[in-house]
Amino acid sequence: MALNKETRGDALTAHLSALAERQTTTDLFAEQSSRLQFDGNYKASTFLDLFDASVVEHRLPLLEVSTLEQYRAMLQDRWSLLSEWLEAASHLPVLKVESAQRADESVISNRVAGSTLHHHFDSACKAVSCLLEGSPMEVEPHEKFAMAAFSKVCGERLQLPADRLPVQLTGAILVGLLADIAALLENPGESRPERRVTRKKLRTCLSDLLDILDVLSLQSTDHTLQFSEDYLANKREHRARRLLETAHRNNSDCVDIQLALARLYARVGQSLQSVQHLQAVILVCADDVQLRRELASLLLERLEFSEAVNHWKYALILARPDEQLQLRRGLELTEDLHDCKVSAALDDTVPTITLTDEERISGSCHPAKLALAAKLYQLYGTLVIHNVFSTELIEKCGEEFLHRYRRYFTNRKHQTALQIGDRRFQISLALAGAFNDPEFYANPFILPLMKRLLGDKLIIGSTVCATSLPGSRDQHGHKDHRALFTDAADDDPMTLPPVAVTTMIPLVSVNEENGTTLVKKGSHRLSRRASNKLDYQLPIVPAGSCYLMDMALTHKGQGNRTDEVRPIVNMVYHRSWFVDNKNFRKQPPLQIDSVEYRRIPVKNRYLFDWAIQPGASVNTPR
Repeated sequence: MALNKETRGDALTAHLSALAERQTTTDLFAEQSSRLQFDGNYKASTFLDLFDASVVEHRLPLLEVSTLEQYRAMLQDRWSLLSEWLEAASHLPVLKVESAQRADESVISNRVAGSTLHHHFDSACKAVSCLLEGSPMEVEPHEKFAMAAFSKVCGERLQLPADRLPVQLTGAILVGLLADIAALLENPGESRPERRVTRKKLRTCLSDLLDILDVLSLQSTDHTLQFSEDYLANKREHRARRLLETAHRNNSDCVDIQLALARLYARVGQSLQSVQHLQAVILVCADDVQLRRELASLLLERLEFSEAVNHWKYALILARPDEQLQLRRGLELTEDLHDCKVSAALDDTVPTITLTDEERISGSCHPAKLALAAKLYQLYGTLVIHNVFSTELIEKCGEEFLHRYRRYFTNRKHQTALQIGDRRFQISLALAGAFNDPEFYANPFILPLMKRLLGDKLIIGSTVCATSLPGSRDQHGHKDHRALFTDAADDDPMTLPPVAVTTMIPLVSVNEENGTTLVKKGSHRLSRRASNKLDYQLPIVPAGSCYLMDMALTHKGQGNRTDEVRPIVNMVYHRSWFVDNKNFRKQPPLQIDSVEYRRIPVKNRYLFDWAIQPGASVNTPR
């Protein structure tokens, strides 16, 4: 029958009171000269060497070598604090305890009073939390009451000062926990089941020990900061976060703790919390250039450009000459992205992001630029990205396309190409030659952007080339695919995350002469009837750039008024579960053979793996 909390509390109180009375009986005291195994003078190496003895020499190791080494290093760094509390326990009496029975012989060991106290709680840290204030661990009132009863009996019978007793009993609990860990390391068991049980107990005890040390570190800002930094170095962000959050709750006015917490939040991607804490710190340290820079950078990543600009400018006023160059770069980037955001909202413009030559060549850009690109695309359903491909690659692809597919450059019907307008064809593009280049299909800016929009499990579902022959006329406005979960074109679509993104890559510069693609930004979130009320925007896209379109965006291709063929590659990235059953009834969405597939770097093959599955309807190019 389960006991309620009140009954359990009474039982625990009675049990601990009796335990205190037994442990303070003088005839159980050991000789004063008896040495306590773990006390304030106990050397760290003596205990930590036990980790080495348990690593790999056994046929069935307790824990991975790296795990044991990490625990050893963390305890080594915390040993000075641990020793202070172990020293406090040395003022408690040492008891003679009968710990085992062998035949007719009793085995007697010496234990400090209170060293088994933690065995009566869920964890040693909970027992310590009943003694000390400020612990992050929740303690039931009946548990605190029972610990108070134990402390009262010990204090009265041993005539110990009441203000020191919680410290001494905490030290005793640590003595007992170290003894438990040592016993597990020295006697791990021989069989696999025994070691499995020991492994679980050892992890629990070591975690419990770190929990206690975290509680003890809260009494010193230096220790709190030291331990949190150590946790971060050991990739234990959750422990660092819990420690710093507890320290901040206990002392919300401590600037050092608040700053450490702000930087931790930034590290784990919680920028809003980081900004809030940095703003509070700057109220105290208004003239700190580094803090201004950190806050401006976070605001930039959150696309809060106006406030970021203010902090960049303030930091520039305070900065030394040697600090100003980097600050100016941050300010210039923030102002450029702010201009992109403002321009995108104008009625006659297409949202545009421009990469610098340095960003394109290095294959990386500031996270804020990527974040803004994703936000603009989600809002408007279209985006121009300038200078994202090298012109050399686009020229090679253009030359190869004109040579490989010249048979389609006549105004007649083709069995293997879909006619999509007057003198305009959709040609399935073989992923081969110049097109089989990671810069083309796994571009270091476009692919991360697609992952932001579509998730990590995206695929490339189709690669075709929309080819407009000389003299072609304008298309009519249309959507490549109706919005998901609508039954008719005039149904209002639900607000959903992107499902499929068409990356349109011109193999020649496109303009009003050879025919760009007019778009109605924002129409991907509207029905056909509502989209008709919007105006078109005109993207001008030079070679080396591209533009993105949502599958439900209203658009139309302009006619080609030049004497040259105008090819635009349409590469569609989409979620792995989506299938385009509308646009590929006559031709395969993708062409790739086994030779070309093997040329794809292993890290990028997931984009095309679906194509080698049975029933994928992918053709081998002729």
